[in-house]
Amino acid sequence: MHTIHFTLNGQQVVARDIDPNTTLLNWLRDQGHTGTKEGCAEGECGACAVALLEKDGQGSRYVPVNSCLLLMGAVAGREVISVEAVRAPGTAAALDREPHDVQKAMIDKAGSQCGYCTPGFVVSLFAEYYRKDRAQTGFDKESVGGNLCRCTGYRPIVDAGRSLPVLQPGSGDEFAQRLESPPPPVEKLELAHETDELARFLYRPTRLGEAVDYLAEHPDAYLISGGMDIVIELNQRHRRLDRMLLLEGIEELQRIERSEAYLEIGAGVSLGRVEAELSAEVPLLGELLPLFSSRLIRARATLGGNLGTA
Repeated sequence: MHTIHFTLNGQQVVARDIDPNTTLLNWLRDQGHTGTKEGCAEGECGACAVALLEKDGQGSRYVPVNSCLLLMGAVAGREVISVEAVRAPGTAAALDREPHDVQKAMIDKAGSQCGYCTPGFVVSLFAEYYRKDRAQTGFDKESVGGNLCRCTGYRPIVDAGRSLPVLQPGSGDEFAQRLESPPPPVEKLELAHETDELARFLYRPTRLGEAVDYLAEHPDAYLISGGMDIVIELNQRHRRLDRMLLLEGIEELQRIERSEAYLEIGAGVSLGRVEAELSAEVPLLGELLPLFSSRLIRARATLGGNLGTA
């Protein structure tokens, strides 16, 4: 396969002739979606944040991630929201559109100065705005913990987050309505990019046996879980991988199972999911993980990947 299909800002898109080493950030900017910025290319600043639609019980939730560390192969079949889509519900996606409540709050509280970091903050606050229990828990400062700003001193941005109105049921907000159903399941992907000079491949299986068979056939394949370490090398050192085995779609690695004797966490479970699902049972996790990395990183980093690169 030489194409990747996914949903961007509510529209089905096809990315063609993609080198498997390409990140979502670079693809977006090449396609003219320049609201998403590159600040550090290593997942530290959050200027490149986009929101992914992730499964949450019987519905979905918006999860902000660093697009600079997100390979295009990981985007296949998913739904992505970039800052260009953030607007008042029911208004056209045009330059003269009505601003979203998040954008209004950033304006009213003077949450933007030079503006370079603003798109990332807007996306992170967008995900926080639609967090289903925000009405009960209030604004979570950690929601912008993965975004850096040199200008504002953060107080105006936190004030903007605290001032966000509570979304009312039955408001007709299409962004909220999308969360009522789960995203489509991750599908198997075989991506090839071949020219006269090179041949590069990415394989994303959905079953553990498929991964084992592929690795037996291609022992040179580089195993990637969340990609939070290796993609930094692609960005900063211009390293290129000829063959990748992407593990994120493997069902057996995504399980969290409990018994009276133990708690089993799959190697492919993200740290963000560990925090969300287990902090009530293991309070130390809720204290430790925010110190380990930002929420944008935790959304993709996995236990297995972290141990594998230790």
